[in-house]
Amino acid sequence: LIDLAPGDALILYSDGITDASNFTGERFGRERVRRAVAEIGEGSANDIVNHLLWEMRRFGGLNRRPDDVTLVAVKVAPDAQPIPQDQLAEQSG
Repeated sequence: LIDLAPGDALILYSDGITDASNFTGERFGRERVRRAVAEIGEGSANDIVNHLLWEMRRFGGLNRRPDDVTLVAVKVAPDAQPIPQDQLAEQSG
């Protein structure tokens, strides 16, 4: 169970993102993923996905990608109200 607060983002990705390489064989890596997400700031989940994919493609250029790429971003609305713990227990039934 992960507690997310209003404005938080959850980003799930396959190793096809981090293993993407450029023409010199350098990998995109986790640090570039972190940097790309930080650059987008308070953007939407769609903004995060688009920016991260753009940065990965820009890094790799036309280099062939031998692995699939899966990327999912979920963003909690800034005005979201937390669900009380007792209601969570009732809903999981």
